[in-house]
Amino acid sequence: MPQARKTGFENSLGEYIQFVDSDDWIEPEMLEKVYSKAIAENLDIVIYDCFYERDDGRDIIQQDFSSSNKIDAIRSVIKGTMKAYTCNKFVKKELLAMVKFPQYSRSEDYFITIQNLHNSNKIGYISKPFYHYRFNAQSLSNDIKRKIIGCIEEKNNWCKIVNFLKGQYPDLKIFEPELSKRINKLKIRYFQDKDTRKIKELFSIYLESRFYQYLFCHYFRKSVKMIIPYGFFILYKKFKSGGNASK
Repeated sequence: MPQARKTGFENSLGEYIQFVDSDDWIEPEMLEKVYSKAIAENLDIVIYDCFYERDDGRDIIQQDFSSSNKIDAIRSVIKGTMKAYTCNKFVKKELLAMVKFPQYSRSEDYFITIQNLHNSNKIGYISKPFYHYRFNAQSLSNDIKRKIIGCIEEKNNWCKIVNFLKGQYPDLKIFEPELSKRINKLKIRYFQDKDTRKIKELFSIYLESRFYQYLFCHYFRKSVKMIIPYGFFILYKKFKSGGNASK
């Protein structure tokens, strides 16, 4: 998929680029609306909401665009409150010319979008869903075998993302705590699988993420979620038995 995007970009002639995946679709007026905003406000990127289409219905995915500052935008993408999708971003072609397209598909949107946001001068937002992102349970991204491969791809792409950020920003604390949480979620996956080799590889991505502190909190939260319902169940049983005894 990353190479398909790269090939499409290299053969494009327009001033702006809009990616549309093969099983998705767009609203008829989308290009007119986003292009008009881009030109009127001299924007490098126009971000907009999208529909999440499922067989049993649809949701609207709104973007966290509380700030047009690119540092804040990158933080929102890392956190996940602004989706990393390349498909809901109308991007100036000259930005994509600076992008190093990743080799792997998993988390490719993060790598491409973070580079675009960093290279941009002005970002705009339209609070309206234009893009229809279709969820396909049979797609490669939802296939079990593909997910196993995807974990490795994700780790490799996040190595590239962190290295890119390190090369552009002398102090990555400006992306905290979002960056640590994102990396630790990857680490904990391999920790649960007891894959020590991959755990060591992931530690090399971002040593500053305080993984063991995150791990303790993770298992503490899981324990609380298990204990509280069990505690209520015991209290309920005692209450019920006490009530029966009093009759």
